[in-house]
Amino acid sequence: MELEKAENIVRIWGIFLEHSFGKLNLLFMAKIPDFFLPFPKETIEVAVNTIAEMHHNAGNTEAVNSLQSTLPYLIGFIDNEQAIINAAKLFKDDKYRDKILPALKRNQDNWINI
Repeated sequence: MELEKAENIVRIWGIFLEHSFGKLNLLFMAKIPDFFLPFPKETIEVAVNTIAEMHHNAGNTEAVNSLQSTLPYLIGFIDNEQAIINAAKLFKDDKYRDKILPALKRNQDNWINI
């Protein structure tokens, strides 16, 4: 993968993690539909590893570790259909809804206060 393309993908991946992942993880309980990803998992992995290699070659281990620490987040993304089936089961559960709605409201309040 070209360095410029990898940098762009990694930048978008970082923005996605910062602004979207937490809400999706809260809503889908670590079984998030793949279609929410900004790029396919494999593309994100290749881009992160490309940029990590660049930093490794420059001796910047902190950047390498930081980049590689984002890859485990991909585990929470699963097949779209399976994720929706799982979410439908969760949404039917009164206990889940009683807990998730206040958590989502707190998340919204945090956004408003930024």
